[in-house]
Amino acid sequence: MSSLHEVKWIGPFSERRLRAMKETLDPNEKSSTSLRNVFVVEQILGLPRSIIGSLSGKGQLVAVTDTGIDYAHCFFYDPDHGVDVCDESETTICQSQSSNNRKIVSYTVMPGAADGDFIDGHGTHVCGIVAGNANGQPNSEFVTKENGVAPDAKIVFQDGGRSQASDSLSIPPDIQTYLFSTAYGQGARVHSNSWGGNENHYTMDTQQTDEFIYMNPDYIMIFAAGNDGPYLGTVTDPAVAKNIISVGASQGLPENSLDYQFSSPVLVLSTETTEQIFVASALFGSPIYRTFRVRGSVVLAQPEDACRQLQNPEQYSGKFVLVRRGSCTFSQKSFFVQNASALGMVVYNNNSSYPQRIITMMPADSFEPDIPCMMISLSDGTMLKGMIEKADQTTFIEIPAITDLVRDVADFSSRGPTYDGRLKPDLLAPGYHVVSARSNGQLNQTYCGLDALIAMSGTSMATPAVAGAALLLREYFTSGLSPGNGLSPPQSLSRSFDPSAALVKAMLLHSSRHVGSESGFLTPSFDQGYGLINLSSVIVTNERNVLRVQDGINISNNELITFCADVGGSTDLRVTIAWTDPPAYPSAVLALINDLDLTILGPNGETKYGNGKQFQDSAYGKYNVRDRKNNNEQVVWSEPGKGTYTLFVSGRDVPLDPQPFSIVISGDFELKDSCPPPSCPQDCNQAGSCRGVYCHCDLYHFGDACELSMNRLDPGIASWVDLEADARTLLYFNMSAINSTWRLIVEPMYTYNTFSLMLAVNRKPSLANNDLLLRGVKGETEIASSSFSFNTQGVWVLAIQTSPLTALSFALQLEVQESSSEFPGVTSSTTSSTPSPPSPPSSTVIEGCVPIVTFQAQMSITQTEFLGIQSRFLLAVAKTAGVSQQDVK
Repeated sequence: MSSLHEVKWIGPFSERRLRAMKETLDPNEKSSTSLRNVFVVEQILGLPRSIIGSLSGKGQLVAVTDTGIDYAHCFFYDPDHGVDVCDESETTICQSQSSNNRKIVSYTVMPGAADGDFIDGHGTHVCGIVAGNANGQPNSEFVTKENGVAPDAKIVFQDGGRSQASDSLSIPPDIQTYLFSTAYGQGARVHSNSWGGNENHYTMDTQQTDEFIYMNPDYIMIFAAGNDGPYLGTVTDPAVAKNIISVGASQGLPENSLDYQFSSPVLVLSTETTEQIFVASALFGSPIYRTFRVRGSVVLAQPEDACRQLQNPEQYSGKFVLVRRGSCTFSQKSFFVQNASALGMVVYNNNSSYPQRIITMMPADSFEPDIPCMMISLSDGTMLKGMIEKADQTTFIEIPAITDLVRDVADFSSRGPTYDGRLKPDLLAPGYHVVSARSNGQLNQTYCGLDALIAMSGTSMATPAVAGAALLLREYFTSGLSPGNGLSPPQSLSRSFDPSAALVKAMLLHSSRHVGSESGFLTPSFDQGYGLINLSSVIVTNERNVLRVQDGINISNNELITFCADVGGSTDLRVTIAWTDPPAYPSAVLALINDLDLTILGPNGETKYGNGKQFQDSAYGKYNVRDRKNNNEQVVWSEPGKGTYTLFVSGRDVPLDPQPFSIVISGDFELKDSCPPPSCPQDCNQAGSCRGVYCHCDLYHFGDACELSMNRLDPGIASWVDLEADARTLLYFNMSAINSTWRLIVEPMYTYNTFSLMLAVNRKPSLANNDLLLRGVKGETEIASSSFSFNTQGVWVLAIQTSPLTALSFALQLEVQESSSEFPGVTSSTTSSTPSPPSPPSSTVIEGCVPIVTFQAQMSITQTEFLGIQSRFLLAVAKTAGVSQQDVK
C-alpha cells in the first residue's frame, strides 16, 4: 500500500472517544461535591456577570461535535421554531443550514450517528456549559443559575453519537471536510471538541487540525487534553496540535455535599478566636463562593426556626442569620430570612444522634432566594450560638473568595509534554463535578427543574467552558468593547474588528494564572500550561492596568520588530505573543515550523525570554534558555521598576514567511514612539558577537548570553553529567593528529532513559546541518571515528539532548589511539593505508537551493525520524527556491 502514488502517509488510527467521567446525578442521591455552573462562569470571568458587563456571547456561533443534543431541554428548547436536522452520508455533506431556532442554528447527523442524545448524554451536558440558556422557560427557577458561559451564543451542532450510549463517536476520517469546513461555512468561528484519540504524536488528525486553522486563521478550535493524568506525557491527539487551544481540568470548589470531608470551609471570627467551620450549600439560592469575600456579623433568628416573619426585622439587615432546622421547609425559612434583608442564612442541624452530620438543603417550592443558604452541623451550630450569645463580643462569618481557596489541577487531567516537548495543555478550566444540562433521551416534550441537571467530570467539561470564554472574547472584539486593534488605539469611535484565532488564544493565555501550591502568573508548566483562565484580568482595565493588543503583525525570517514602553511599576508587566504555525508533516520529529522569539530588556540590563524556561545541571548550575518548540510565548515581569522596557519580537527561523503574529500587553505602561537600538544580553560575556538580540558564541561557549563554557573530554578520563528533562549540553574533544582514531562511549545510569546525539567538527552541531546521528537511544552507546567517511582531525563538538519526559545522568569516556588501527569490535567504513589531508564534510547542492552540509555517518535512522527532518528541510527549500508549501507537499 505504501508504494501507491496516492498514499501520502500511513500511521496508527486513534478512535475518537469522549473525555468525561459521569457522576451520580439525582439530587436526592447526591453523595459528593458538585461545582455549580455559576461557579464555572464566575471562575472564568473572574467577576460576577453583572459586574463584568454585557458580554454574553450575543451574535456569536459555536460549533460543537459530540453525542447529540436533547433539544427539548429548557437550555435549548424553542416553542416557536423547531430544529432543522440534516443527515449526512458517505457521499452527502450538509453544506449549509439556516434556522430561526433561538439556540440551535443547524443540526448535522454524521454518517453512522443517530439524531438526539441518549439518557444522561455527554453532548447535552457539554452544550449546556458553553451556551445553555433557560431564561424565560417554564419551571426554570432553579436552573437559570446554571446557564452556560456564553448563554446568548447559538450552536452549530454536529452529532457523532451512536444510537446506544457509548464513549466513542462516529466521526469520518476526513475531519477537515466533515467537521471543520461545514461548521466554518455555516458561520461558526469557535469549535468545541470534548473528544480525542490516544496518540501523543503528530497524527493525521493533528495535522488536519493545524492545517485548517492555518488556511482559516480566524477559526478558533478548542480540544480536551484527556483524562489520563496525573502522569506526564498523557495528552493525546488532536490536543497535541500547535494551533488549537488544548484544555486541562482544574479541581472544583467543594459544593453541595452530604459528606463532611467534602464540605465548604468558611471562617467564624470574634474578638477572642477564629474558627473554621464547614458548610453544605443549599441546592437553591446564590452560590456561597464568589470572586470576592463576603463578611458580615451573625445573629440568632427570632423565632429560632425562622418559620414565620422574623421579629424586629431591622436587626437582620446586612447580617447572616443562624436558624435551627425543623418545623417548616428550608424554602420557607429562606423566604422569611430574605424578607428581613439578611446577607445570608445559616441553618444548623437538629439531629442530636449525629452531631457532626451536615445535610443538603433541597427546595420545597418554586421560591428561589437571592441570598446564600448554608447548612452546618449541630456541633458547629451549638458553638456558633454560644459565641453569638456572649454579650461582650460581635461574631462574624467570612466566606472566602474563590481565589482564596486552594485549587489545583484535577488528578485525572492529562499532562504534557507532547512527544516533541511542547507545552500542552495550554490552560485550565473547571472540570471537576460540573453541573449542567441532563438529557432524558426524549425529544418530544420539554422539561426543566433540578432533575434536568447532572454533574460530570473531565476535560470534556473544561473544554466547552473555554469555548464559551472564546465566544465572549470574540464578542468583546467584534462589538467594539476592546481598546481596538493596535498598540496605539484608534482614535475613531469604531473599535470593532474580527480577531484571529492567534489573538483569542493569546488573550486566553494572557488571562491565565497558575493554581495549586504555587499560584499566580508563573512560567508555563506541563501540568497546567499557563494556568486557570480569568477573563477579568484582560477585559476589566483601569489607569494602572492598561491593555493593548495588535493582531496580524507580519514578520519575516531574521526580522526584528521592536516596541518600547515606559513602565510605572505599580503592576506586573505582561506580554504574550501567539501565531498560527504552518502544519508539519504527520510524525514530524519537531512540529514547530516558524520559530519566533519574545525578548524583554529591562532598564537595568536584565533580559527575560518568552516562557521563562530555565535549566539546571551539574556543570553549569541554573541558566536561561529560549523556547524553540512552542508557537506562543509569554513574559511576566513581576514588580517591575520604573523605567523604559524594550520588547523584541524576532523571526529567528521563519522558512515560510511572512508569519503573522498577535501580541497582548498589559500593565502600568505607556508606549513610546522611538526605541533604543537592540542589544544582546550581558554583551555576550565577551565570548561571542552580537547580531540584533542574538549572541553568536565562539566555538567553546554556548547559551543565549554565551555564559556557558563547554567542558572538555580528555582521553582516558571519565566525565559524569547530569541533565534535566528536555535539556541539552555541549562538550568537545580535540583530535590534532591526522592518523588518530577515537571511540566515544556514553553510558547512562539507567538503561530506560532515552537521549539523542549530534556531532560536528570545528563547529557546533545542529539539526539544520543534518548533524543528527542517533535519536531515541537507550542504554550504552558507542560512536567511533570509523563511522565517518572524512578525516576526523579537528575540534569535535558533541551535543546530547535528553527526552522531554526524563532526566539523564550518564558517564562519558573518550578513548584515542594514535594510529590508523581500529578499536576492537569496530569496523571501519573506509580504509586508507596513507593518511589523507584534512577534508571538509561533504556538500550536496540542489539547483535553486542553498548547499546542505551533511555527515555521511554509517548509522541508520528510522522512517519517522527521516520524515521529521525531511519536513523541515522541504519547507526550508520551499522558502529558498520560492516554491509554495502546497507544491512541496
